[in-house]
Order: sequence, then structure tokens, then C-alpha cells
Amino acid sequence: MVEHLGLQKYYPRKLTRKEVVSKHVISPDELNDDPSKIPWYILQNLIICNYEGRSFDLEEIQSCSLLSVLQDESPNQGKQNGHVSPLDALVAILLCCDNFLTQILIEKLSLCQLAIPLLVPVTNVQDKQWKLIVWGMSTITKNWKTISGSSCERSMVVEKLPIVSALRLGRPKISKSKIVNCVINEQKHDTFFNYGCKGGNLERKLSNGLLEIAWYIPTQNGTVSEAIAFINLRGNASDFQLQTQFLSEISLVTIAFVSCANFNDHDATLLKSLYRQMGHVIFILDGSAGEVLKKVLREIQENFRDVNKEVQCIKSFNKNELKISAEIWKLLKCNFKGSNREIVGLHDRSIEECIEVADKINFHVDEFDCSEAKKTVGMLLKLVEKEGKHKELPLQMITVKIGDKKKEQRRLLGKGNMQIEVYVEKVKKEINDLRSLQLNLHRERKERSQSTYMLFKQSFSYKTIERKYFFGLVKIMADRYSIQKLQPIREEYIAKWNELCDHNKDKPETSKPTLETMKYKLDELEQQLSHESVGLEHFTREIGQNYEMLSALKLPISDSDYLAEVTAEMLIHGYPIELMDGDATHVPLTWIEAVFNSLKYQVGNKKVFVLSVLGIQSSGKSTMLNAMFGLQFSVSAGRCTKGIFAQLVSLDKGLREETQCDYMLVVDTEGLRSPEFTSIQQDTSRDNELATLVIGLGDLTIINIMGENPTDMQDTLQIAVHAFMKINNVNIKPSCLFVHQNVTDVRASDLNTKQKRRMRETLDEMTKIAAAEENCSEKYRSFSDVINFQENKHIMYISSLWQGDLPMAPPNPGYSQCILQVKKQIFEFMEYSEPKRIAEFPKLLRDLWNAILGQHFVFSFKNSIEIQAFNALNVEYVKHARTFRRNALEYSYGLQIECQKLTAEEMRKDGQYTAKF
Repeated sequence: MVEHLGLQKYYPRKLTRKEVVSKHVISPDELNDDPSKIPWYILQNLIICNYEGRSFDLEEIQSCSLLSVLQDESPNQGKQNGHVSPLDALVAILLCCDNFLTQILIEKLSLCQLAIPLLVPVTNVQDKQWKLIVWGMSTITKNWKTISGSSCERSMVVEKLPIVSALRLGRPKISKSKIVNCVINEQKHDTFFNYGCKGGNLERKLSNGLLEIAWYIPTQNGTVSEAIAFINLRGNASDFQLQTQFLSEISLVTIAFVSCANFNDHDATLLKSLYRQMGHVIFILDGSAGEVLKKVLREIQENFRDVNKEVQCIKSFNKNELKISAEIWKLLKCNFKGSNREIVGLHDRSIEECIEVADKINFHVDEFDCSEAKKTVGMLLKLVEKEGKHKELPLQMITVKIGDKKKEQRRLLGKGNMQIEVYVEKVKKEINDLRSLQLNLHRERKERSQSTYMLFKQSFSYKTIERKYFFGLVKIMADRYSIQKLQPIREEYIAKWNELCDHNKDKPETSKPTLETMKYKLDELEQQLSHESVGLEHFTREIGQNYEMLSALKLPISDSDYLAEVTAEMLIHGYPIELMDGDATHVPLTWIEAVFNSLKYQVGNKKVFVLSVLGIQSSGKSTMLNAMFGLQFSVSAGRCTKGIFAQLVSLDKGLREETQCDYMLVVDTEGLRSPEFTSIQQDTSRDNELATLVIGLGDLTIINIMGENPTDMQDTLQIAVHAFMKINNVNIKPSCLFVHQNVTDVRASDLNTKQKRRMRETLDEMTKIAAAEENCSEKYRSFSDVINFQENKHIMYISSLWQGDLPMAPPNPGYSQCILQVKKQIFEFMEYSEPKRIAEFPKLLRDLWNAILGQHFVFSFKNSIEIQAFNALNVEYVKHARTFRRNALEYSYGLQIECQKLTAEEMRKDGQYTAKF
């Protein structure tokens, strides 16, 4: 099968993410001529979250004569031998993917609400024929409402759930997978591949014996209120005893689809063993029971009475799938009741808890490849939980103050009457003192027998593959830690907030101190949410701050140079680097320069195209980038992106030749208008600084807008344009591409032509205003003179992401097709751009950030109108101030003259001199 699909050079486990990023879009029509395109068609569609790409039909549509119908001849008879079942193709792909690409694909399958391969065949592990995929599922999280009504987020690998398995005996007349789909998803989505899907009628050669898993997630009007894991066995259960044994030991309920016509002694033996298992069994018969089946059912009823379980049967004939699924749900709800769970004595299980059972049955488990790394990460997070983030990661806590001082060093807002040179030296000394404090804390940490920093730093000496597992596990387990820690804090926050709202409504006369106490508690919980949040970025940030500290204090950094080298290597392998600390609004320039210098040394001074994204918070920026390039920017774990992160994407040979670029650096950004900063006076400055930096860094910036109205982003763009005019020492001219998400009308591009024109006119007008303020009207006459933009080409519309109601809704295939169009537009930009060299990027970042630090005045305004109004007001203020000063001086001069005219006698008389004036 692998050879037939042209995957020989990737088998086993040699296919990586960089082979997946391609410009060429494969259509279903191309698959008939070349089967080797099938894997790339599936990969391409899964990466962009198009669930329709899992299925394809290679059969040619042929007409047949009336005579052939009468003779019962099939025009396609015998022509399916060379065809590939889509399920076989998916399994073959997984056999060729390395564990890291497998993880990405499984994440995409879960997002598409498609069944995930849990147990797959394996041939390169000694004495093992099947492999349980646990590592690959580790990043999957789901969200739903609990019975109490509160929201929750759970990692599906460690969450304990009731497990329901489905298998068949013989070849029933009804489709097992189709009925299970009806049970799981009320939105009629083909979660499990079945006969009704494209290619579902083709013979399977590789995927029989496969175990697939999917989850029922409770909805507001759902059938049950708890999440359930469904596991589906492919093929006849009688032929796969190991899989059946595995399911028997982990399942609370087993649904057995029985073929009455072909029931034999092997099936009878299996049926008895199923009923003997601890869990409940539901038999679904596809017709009238034959003598053999009746005999077996009677034996079960009579001989296993001590099991204390009922024989649960559903007769499926003369019933459609919806009717059968309703009856299954009725029995499942009965079996899930507390008393019935106690009868079988089975508790809910997590996938991780199934590893022990799998190992006993002699299944290989992919997580065994990283067991040591997992232990180390567990120790690392226990230290964080025990000692607290502030003690285990202290350097970045001080970085918040350092970031403020660096801004003050440039902006001199607190100078007062001090001389500039004296004040700058004072601020420099304060920064140096903070660095010295970092050094003392670092030395104290090194003296401890164990510390988070030393455990994480230890991974930098691992082999590359071990380090990739370690970094991946830090991200996965830190996200789980955050989910566990943040959930109760959020619940308490919601409860306190509701209490405050009720007080305001029902008891408006409540004393001010009481209200202030309640508000203080809410603020405290907000701070706690930030402090308890832990991610991979916090550990890599500590490494960077250690390097910055040594460099700033002019201490030897030769021992730390390898940290930059290893970070550059991990950047090559797809792990992100933090460009801006979101907590401190600080850019560690020295550290980033060291990493990119190491990157240049490792891959050469290659050309890199920088793609950045900018938009309002929770507008789908990270999701869009992940769908475009198969990245793994955080979109869950209860935390939005905070700061600026970059991931390096290696381009394939075809793209390199067409675009003259070797790499793409994808920059994901914290969302603007974050509620976290709405109460802070400088929130406008933060957003404006962020936007200017991101647009300036990118060769192309995607301006991501939720809906059709661009007003939210126009103000920010005006400030960025004004800032670029003031930053003359940084030679840049970026480009932008407006992407409107969640636009359902297919005519949006045409209907909004007038709006596009008005937006362009507004941007041009604001540019002229800014240029007039900066006395450069001759140089900048339109928005495009500052930022490349063409309104008839560089505005795109994307349909809504979800097809139906969450949490069980799959992504909208239309969204995926729109993503392909945006991706195509990006590649066109790349063909005509002048990409940077790797060595140029940190220099641009340094110049741009230093220039931004010195431009507080521009960033403190909302838009160019405010700047114009302020300047006009300032002119009037200066004019009136001068008039006032002149009048005051004249008045004072006249007063002095009058005083000189007074005699001593007149001056002695009280009030005489005042009366004259």
C-alpha cells in the first residue's frame, strides 16, 4: 500500500511537516491519473481543516446499456483492484509521518470532528504488530458545559470518561459506523468513515483491525450531560482477538452489531466472551435470529445469571439509523446510571490509563519513546506548583520593571527639572541595579539542589529528537497544568462578579467600602489568573533573560552561547521563539540577535519572507495561521496569545524556485483591544506600539478583521502610518492584506466595493493629515506611499469557521477553500517581494523597537484626527500662553513703574497703592 501511494522514501516515520507546505493545490480530478497524489491531497486538506478531504472517489462515472443491466453486468466490475480505500490511505500516511507530524494531523482530525486512529498497524517494532497512539493525541482539548452550567476545558488524553466501544460480528446488513455517527453527532456529520462516504464501498486492505476514537461532547440540548469516548473496531471482531480483548477490559459498554445470516461458532464464542466481560453489552441484530444465535442467547441468559446483567438487544430491521441510535441512547443512559455502573464495577478511564492494558496485550505505545522526558517535565511542573512561578522563574518577573525603565530611558517622561544627561544616567543605573538583582536571584537558584531553570536547561544537552519530545511535552503538560489551575479561579471570579452585579442591582445603598472590597477581590483574581498561567514560553523566556542579564552586566556568556544555538535549532524544527514578552511589553534584543546569528550559522544567510498578522483579540488569527501552514500556535488552554511569537517554516523546492525565498517566518501577535488592558490608561499606546512593530517587521502583514466593518483597525493603521513617517532612520515599506473573517455572503467582495473605496479614501486622507503634521506632504500623498496596498486586490473575505453549533460542529469546508485563496495571495506577494536575509531580521527588529521606544507621543493617541486636534490645540495654547505671558510682563512692568512713583508716606498708608490699580 505504501509503495502504491508512492511513499516508499518516507517509510517508516520519515515524513515531516516541511514536506507538507506547498503551493500546488491538488484537485480530486488529479487522483485518478496518479495515485501517488492521494497522500498529498489528504494532507493538504487536513492541514487546512477541510474534513471533506478525508474521502475521495476514484471511480469513473460510466454509462451502461440496458442489455448490461438485464444481464446483471457491472461496467466497473473487476476495475476496483487498483483503487485505494481512503481509510487505507490515511493509515499509510500515519505509518510514514514522524511522531510530530502525526500529532499535527491528529489535532486536525479532532478539529474536523473526524475519528482519530487510536491503534494502527506497525512493522518496525520488535514483536509488536500494533501501536497505540497516545503522544499523537496529547494536544487534543475539548470544551463543554458541565452539569452545573460552568464552562470547562479538558485534555482528552488525561480526562477520565466512560468508554463505549463498537464492533461487528460477521457482515451485518446495517452500517455500524453510520449508526455510531448518528449516536455521536446530531448534526449528521460522518465522524467515522462509512459505506456512505466517498470511496466507502472500496475494499480495505490495511485498515482492518484499526481502532478509532471519537468523543461525544455534551451540548445545551444534548442527550446526556457528560462527555463519552466512542471507540470503533474496523473489520470482523472475530478476526482480531487482541483488539477485542483490549476493548473488553476498558469499555463500560460494548455495542456488538451481529449478522444474523452469517453467524457461526467463532462468533458465538466471541459473543459469550463479550458478555462475560465486566462492562455492559448491547447486541444489535440485523434480522431474525437463526438457530445458532438463539441458542447462544439462551445460553448467555441461563449460564451467566451470576454476572447480574441483562441481555440488551435491539432489532434493527424495519428501522432507520435515527430510530436505532435513539434506542441505543436509551440503553446507554440506563447503563450510565450509578447503580448500573456499580454492577459491572468499571470506573471511567482516561486514554493514559489504557496504556497499562495495551502494554499487557503487547501493543507498542508511541509515548514509550519519550517516557524519560515526560518524567523530567513532571518534576519541572511540580516544582512550579510547589514553589510558585515567581520563585522558580524570577528573572522574567523583574523584566517587567526593566521594560518600563528602558522605555523611560528613551522617553524621559519623569525627568522633571533634571538635566537630560543626569536623568539618563540615573535610569541606566536603575536598570543595572535590576540586572544585578536578577544575577543574585539566579545565583540563589543555582545553589538549590533542584530548580525549574536547571531542569529545563538540562534539556539543551539532549539529542535533537529527545529535546523535541521534551519541548513538546513542556508545552502539552504546561497547558494541562494551566487548565487545572485556572478553571477554579475562573469559577470563583464568575461567582464574585455575579455577587457584585446582584449587589449593584438589589442593594444599591451598599456601603462604598464593601463594594471596593468586592472589586479588589476581583482584581486580585485577575492577577492570579495571570500568575498561575504557565506555558513553554515562560521557560524559554527565562533562558533568554539569563542570557540578557549576563550580556548587560558584561559577564562571560561563552557558557551560554550554546543556549542560543540550541534555540535556533529548535526554531528550525518548528518551535516558536518569543519576540516580545507579553507580560513586560519588552523585546529581548540581545537574545534574539544571538539566536538569529546562530540560525544564520546553521542554515546559512538564507532569504526569509516575514509574514505577520494583526487583529482584534479572539478574531481567529492563530487559527488561520495554523490552518495555512500546519503550525501549532496556541489557540486554547484558556489563554489567548500574549506578546509576539515567530515560527520558521521551511519551503519546499518548488516554492523556493518560484519565490526566491528559502524560509518563511510567521509572526503571530497578541490581539488588540484586549479587555485585560481596557482599564489601563496606556492601553492605546500598547496597541499602537504593537501594531507598528508587527507591520514594520513583516514583508506582508495580514490585517485580520472579524466581519465586514474595518473601522476597528483603521484607527490603529493611522497611528502606524504616522509612526512610520516619524521613524526616518528605519528604511522600510511594508505591505498589508486585509482579511475579513466570518463573512457569509458570497457576494461580499462585490457588494462592499463602495466600502472599499471609502476605506481607501479615509486612509489616504489620514495619511495626508499625518504628512502635513510631519512636514512631508511631498513625500507621502497616499496610504500606499507608506504601506503597499491595492484595494481591489488586497481585500479578501473568509466565510465562518464553524458549520453548525459548537462543541460538536466541524469546520466549514468553505472556510478551508478561502484559506487556500489567501495562501495563494501570500505566495503571489512572495514572488514580487524583496525578502530579507536572516542576518537582517534582528537588525531591523532592533532599529524598529528602539525607534518605537522613542515615539511615545504618537502612540498615546487613538488616531490621526486626535493628533491633529492636539496639535491644533497646542498651537492655540502656545499662542494664548505667549499673549498671557506678554500681558503679565507688561502688567508687572507697569506695576513696578507705579511703585517707583510712590513716596514713602504713600507706601506706609495701608491699601493706598492697591486702590490706584
